[in-house]
Amino acid sequence: MNDLISVIVPFYNTPRNSFMNCINSIIKQTYTNLEVLIINDGSDTQYNELLKEVELLDNRIVVDTLDNNCGLPYVRNYALKICRGIYSIFVDSDDLLNYNTIYNLYSQIVRNNADIVIGELTIISKYELADLNNNYNEDVYVYNIKEVAENVLTNKIGSTGCCKLAKTDFWNSINNGKPFKENMLHEDLASIMDIICCAHSIIYVKGHNYYYYKGNNSAIHSKLVSEKFCRDFLIALKNRNEHANTIFTDFDEIVSYSYLINIIVIYRFCNMMSDDDMKQKLFAELIELFNYNFKRGIKYSKKSLKKVVLIILFKVSPVLYIVLCKLKGFMLGIVY
Repeated sequence: MNDLISVIVPFYNTPRNSFMNCINSIIKQTYTNLEVLIINDGSDTQYNELLKEVELLDNRIVVDTLDNNCGLPYVRNYALKICRGIYSIFVDSDDLLNYNTIYNLYSQIVRNNADIVIGELTIISKYELADLNNNYNEDVYVYNIKEVAENVLTNKIGSTGCCKLAKTDFWNSINNGKPFKENMLHEDLASIMDIICCAHSIIYVKGHNYYYYKGNNSAIHSKLVSEKFCRDFLIALKNRNEHANTIFTDFDEIVSYSYLINIIVIYRFCNMMSDDDMKQKLFAELIELFNYNFKRGIKYSKKSLKKVVLIILFKVSPVLYIVLCKLKGFMLGIVY
């Protein structure tokens, strides 16, 4: 068990401190047979020195620079074509890995002969909250595709492409070598059902594998978000859910529930848009889709009292929901 593993790190104008924290968490992995492939996605020239400095940190690090900013999904698809690893895993350039993560995930995928192993994500707002030396006792679950699909639709397993280890050949077998949908935001959400439906068995490893950084520059902390951010979120959600409904014909309630819990999140983001006319149009579209799925989705939501309360609150008054979201200490509790 010593296959070369490519750790793919897309980079675009990431602040120095965040990027260095990320890279250090990778090069200190207990599993050492790594290729650390950093793809510079046309960053500003001021980051050239930082990238040169990082490339000299470790002889396993390779920096490849694109002439133009092509976007995260293009970068990932491109990296899968040029990486040398038998296996590949994606890490965002401001996130962190537990020092044992790659060893743990690789051990599980080999031991169980699975197509993908997924590590649980832990969301942090400060890097100091991450315990990278934590030798956690992970719980390991072997799932079939249907079980994973339900967990993804209900947000128990994240749709992000990060912390998912698979053979590079497997990644490249999806959608003619383009597992991540290009030219859109929320490409992970749009692509995840394509990815998992190409697998036969999937391992899910709970524990502090991957620290997903939600800093002050993220959309969820911004006062304003773009129309494209909200529109692509809705398009990606529809893409994922419609695909699931086509593959799994008994998923009507689950898919409707997925719409309910994610429409609530998109509505909150739409409220941060500056264009009032477009905001109202999106509000109307979201409310219509929410109401269409309400009866089916609320049946499934009874498995979680917290979600029932949130869904009914939004059904009764989206305005009150927004007010409560703004109150300090009110937990949204839903992250895709």
